[in-house]
Amino acid sequence: EGKILIKTPVSDPYLETSVKGKLNLGELQKIFPLKAGMELKGELLSDFQLKGKLSEIQKNQVDKFSTGGTLAFKDVFYSSPDLAEKITIKSALLQFSPQKATLSNFQSIFGKSNLAANGVLENIFGYIFHHQTIKGTLAVQSSHLDLNPWLAGEAQPLTPVVLPERIEFLLSADFNNLQFDNLNLINVKSTILLKNQVLNLMDFSAGILKGTLTTNGTYSYIPPAKPNIYFDLNVSGFSIAEAFQKFVTVQKFAPLSQKMDGIFSGHLNLTSDLDDAFMPVWQQLFSRGDLNIPKVKITDTEVFNKISEKLKIEALHNPSLSNLSPRYSIKNGRFYLDPINFTCDKYKIAASGSNGIDQSLDYKLKVDIPAAEFKQKTNTLVTQFIKQDINLLTNETVTVDVMVGGTIKNPQINISGAEVIKGITDPAKAAALAEAEKKKAELNRIANEKLEKQKAELEKKKKEAEQKLKDKLKNIFKK
Repeated sequence: EGKILIKTPVSDPYLETSVKGKLNLGELQKIFPLKAGMELKGELLSDFQLKGKLSEIQKNQVDKFSTGGTLAFKDVFYSSPDLAEKITIKSALLQFSPQKATLSNFQSIFGKSNLAANGVLENIFGYIFHHQTIKGTLAVQSSHLDLNPWLAGEAQPLTPVVLPERIEFLLSADFNNLQFDNLNLINVKSTILLKNQVLNLMDFSAGILKGTLTTNGTYSYIPPAKPNIYFDLNVSGFSIAEAFQKFVTVQKFAPLSQKMDGIFSGHLNLTSDLDDAFMPVWQQLFSRGDLNIPKVKITDTEVFNKISEKLKIEALHNPSLSNLSPRYSIKNGRFYLDPINFTCDKYKIAASGSNGIDQSLDYKLKVDIPAAEFKQKTNTLVTQFIKQDINLLTNETVTVDVMVGGTIKNPQINISGAEVIKGITDPAKAAALAEAEKKKAELNRIANEKLEKQKAELEKKKKEAEQKLKDKLKNIFKK
C-alpha cells in the first residue's frame, strides 16, 4: 500500500507519502527482467512515512517535519557475475527518524564467510543540505571472514585514496577468523575511527604468524601532503621465517631472516610516505625497535659460512644463538643494528653495522677467541696481527676485528686487526659501544620526535573515541 501527496511544487514543495507492505523480490523479474546470470529473491517489508515541506527538510527543522518507519529484509539472496560470491542477507532491520537511521539484526552469509552488524547514522539531512558532518557507529562480528575472493576481483592495483571530508565514523570489529591476502588472523579485535580525513586504527589485536600482535596506527592523505602511514606495534612469539614470507618490509631490510628458524617478540614502530602503488617509499621509511629472540638457528648463509671459514671457527657455520636482544633503526634506505653482544658456543661476539635495500653489507664484528686455540691450529690470517709470540699466551683472549662488506649473496669478509686482551674486560670495546650509542641517539633524535608526536596524537584520539564508543554501542550490539 502506498500514497503520495504533493502541494505547492514550485514555491515550496510539500510532500506527504507513506509506503507499507511486503514485497517478494523473486517476483520482480516478471516485471523487470534481470540480466543473464543474475538472481534475486527474498522478502522486503516496509512501513515508511514522510510528511513536511522541502524548506523544513533543507533547514533540518526536525520539529516541523516528520519522517520515520522501518525497512526489513528477510532471506534476501543475490548473485551476479560481477560479484565475487553469492550474498544472502538472512535478516536486517533499518529504522528511520529525522535524527538518525539505525541498523539492527543484520545477519549475512557470502561464500564461506558470515557477518553480523548493528549501527547508527546521525545528522543525515545536515550532511546533505548544510555541509555538516555526518556521524555514525557500526559494530561488526564474524566467526569467519575471507576477504580474498573480493580482493582477487580487483582489476586495478591499489592506490592511495583521499578519505572523505565531513564524516566521523566509528567502527568496532570482532572476528574469530580473518583471511586477508596471505595472512590468516585469529581473534581479531579493533576499533577504527575515521575523523578529519584520517583513519585511526586503535587497539588492534590478533593472533598471527604463530604469535600475537597488538597495534595502533594511522593512515592519512590530505593533498598536497603525501599519503602517510604510522604504526606502533607490540609482537609476541612471531615466527622469524614466516615474517620474512609475509611482510615485504622484512624482505627489504632483514633478508637474512629468510634463513632463520626461531621466534621473536618486541616493540617497534614505523612511519613512511606511500607511493602511487600504495607501497612505502623505502628511502623515507623510518622505524625503530627493541626485539627479543630467545633462540634462533641460522642455516646456510653466505655471510656466516664465510666468517666461519675465514676465522677457522666451525661453530659459526650454521650457528645456533640464544638470548639475543637486538635494537635497530631503519632510515635512508638502510637497516642499522645497534651494538649487540652475544655468545656462539664458547666465542663472545660484539656486532654492529648496517645493510641496505640494495643488499649491501657494512658490518663490524669483534670476535673473542681463546688464545689457546691458536696454539692448536694455524690461522696465519689472524696471527699476523698479533704482535707477540702466541706460544707464550695462557689465559688470554684474542679479539679479532672482522669487517663484513659486499652483498648478501656475495659477502666480502676481511680481518682488519687483532689484539690480545688479558682477563675478561675490554675497556676499548666498552668505550666504542658507548660512543656508538651516543651517535645513534643523535642520529635518531629528529625521527624519534616525529614518531612520538604521531603516537601522542593517536593516544588523544583513542581517549576521545573511547567514551563515545561506550555511549553509542552500549545497547546496540550484545552477544
